[in-house]
Amino acid sequence: MAALCLAGLPLLLIYMSHKRIESYGAYLYPNLEAVPPFDVALLLGTTKSVFGRPNRFYQYRLQAVTELFFAGKIKAILISGDNAQKSYNEPVDMKKDLLKLGIPESVLTLDYAGFSTLDSVLRAKRIFGQNRLLVVSQPFHCKRAIYIARRHRIEAYGFPAKDVTGPAAQKTYSREYLARVKALLDVEILNSQPRFLGKPEMVNGL
Repeated sequence: MAALCLAGLPLLLIYMSHKRIESYGAYLYPNLEAVPPFDVALLLGTTKSVFGRPNRFYQYRLQAVTELFFAGKIKAILISGDNAQKSYNEPVDMKKDLLKLGIPESVLTLDYAGFSTLDSVLRAKRIFGQNRLLVVSQPFHCKRAIYIARRHRIEAYGFPAKDVTGPAAQKTYSREYLARVKALLDVEILNSQPRFLGKPEMVNGL
């Protein structure tokens, strides 16, 4: 009986973390018109391409933050992503493409140490001084980021980018269940901290 209970613990943890984080969907705005003014949007990074093909998660996030900016909903964009290797730089890729979409460079700030969602969210507060954020990513990702933020007393909301459908997206959605378990453990048990901190920095455009 004890062995059976232990075997069921992983499934219980997956269920609990999913339900807990899913509840933070209450902080997502349903459309552009519903978004009040924010100083800063936190744009969460992802890879520009997958196996040589354009990544729609990436494209839709850029579209969403561009809509926010030109609608006057945000003043500045903090782009946070992975730059663990010289040949891979999510923030720079996003910056280049946002410039092509007409976003002025003067409102863009890059965080190169956003190695995870937790890193991106906590660094937004501790390095860039932001206690109120509008997170921009797909709905599932926004909910996890908002959960992390609000458990660390950051007033976070989300503007969901368009979701990606089809077989190519299923791997991402499957991984999300484990990512939510990790988020729950990081926040509720381990009190995990960003991999890197450092000196405070200003957000351009404010």
